[in-house]
Amino acid sequence: MTPLQIAPLGMAAEVDLSGEPIRLSRSVWALLAGGAGAALGWFASETGAWSWDASVNGRYALAFMLLVLAWRVVPCSFSRGLLVAGWVSAATAMIPSAWTRFFGQEASPLAGVAVWLSVAICVGSAAAAGDFVSRRWMGRWGASMGFAGAVLLTSIPPVGLIGMALPWVAAGAMFPRTGVAGYALLILIGALAAGLPGRPTAAARAERLWQKHGRPLVLVMLASTGLMIAVQVMSSFRAAVEGQPIATITVEMNGPPPLPGGSKWFDLQDRFKREAVAAIEQGSRTVVLPEGSVSFWDHGASMYWADLAQLARVRHAQVLVGAYLPSGGSEHGLQAMDNTLLELPSGKVYPARANLPVGMFRPWARSGLTFPLGVEPWSKKGIAMLEFGEVLYTICYEEVLLWPLAMASVQSGSPKAIVSAASNWFLPVGKWHSQERMIQLQARLYGLPLARSVVYGNAEKRRGGTNG
Repeated sequence: MTPLQIAPLGMAAEVDLSGEPIRLSRSVWALLAGGAGAALGWFASETGAWSWDASVNGRYALAFMLLVLAWRVVPCSFSRGLLVAGWVSAATAMIPSAWTRFFGQEASPLAGVAVWLSVAICVGSAAAAGDFVSRRWMGRWGASMGFAGAVLLTSIPPVGLIGMALPWVAAGAMFPRTGVAGYALLILIGALAAGLPGRPTAAARAERLWQKHGRPLVLVMLASTGLMIAVQVMSSFRAAVEGQPIATITVEMNGPPPLPGGSKWFDLQDRFKREAVAAIEQGSRTVVLPEGSVSFWDHGASMYWADLAQLARVRHAQVLVGAYLPSGGSEHGLQAMDNTLLELPSGKVYPARANLPVGMFRPWARSGLTFPLGVEPWSKKGIAMLEFGEVLYTICYEEVLLWPLAMASVQSGSPKAIVSAASNWFLPVGKWHSQERMIQLQARLYGLPLARSVVYGNAEKRRGGTNG
């Protein structure tokens, strides 16, 4: 019997099975890979039927293991790229509806669909390129290094700037409290499976398939499961990072945040201030407000928040407020701003490292606001020094990326917590949990308590029974 012959795209490959040829084209492989990736991405990230509990960790771990098996079986780098693209497209399926909510009804829904597909295509292309180059130039280690190359190229800038909801976050489910070493263990599993000897022959006879791939794949899966269990058992004996008295303020609104200067905006500012004061008076020494909670920080905002700053000074407390600060002069009517966490009363500024592309980072615009891309991985951004020690922080969009916390954790000495400020008012009902679980899985990976402050939209619908 002849082995499976992989033909160019659109042409057929034949396998002699019991004397009858079976035709498998690369187009079919591509469809199967994209569909499998989408199914796994949906299974891991879908929130409509599951709440945040142990089942989420199990689903992410299982989905990743199945992804590794599929990575091994598909015959070419193009199909492997589609496997990853399918996962990302399913995990970010809320982008088109979030687009119209963010930009308003005048925004074209087709533009949101284009952005959604572009993200999946770019990430999938990076995965395919990492696999292809490694297999072509690394000889006998090419297959194993191909998986590692795909993980790295999709996770770090520049592709990592849009690498949302990547499957590699499963490291948090599989290897808790291991930090960036968890990503290394995850890569090891994929590399071992991809680098097993023999070529995949999915259309071969069952016994031949088992001999060439079933037995070694089962061994890898058993070893991976044993490794995962061992890591989780060992992590349970490690002293947990002591939780800190951090108060977070969460707000639910119907629709987008009010425009600065209006009565509703002042009502919202009053609410933030009241809740921050109440938290301090109840004994909290650190209070976190959501992203953009203060909107634009200027002299008027400084005066408005002066009494809270004074209270924090007297009580030896710290308040982190989400504020937009001017980062330079305006050019052609476009004002550059920084998306920050501003510490009161000290005035320390903690800027974001990655702002939402198109939504916030938009240097092509003719007027309005733009925020920097913020890619300075080794600039010590992402680390805030509070009274009780260092904390890692993320601001909104950074929650769905992997590299911001990874870079910060490598540079940090001994962080005490992860502080996250987000604004999810534009996400569809029930879909904010996908972003929430990304940051929860990363907190699990680093073994740190998570203090998350967020603004939700569609408050009435949110209370209506969506799980999460």
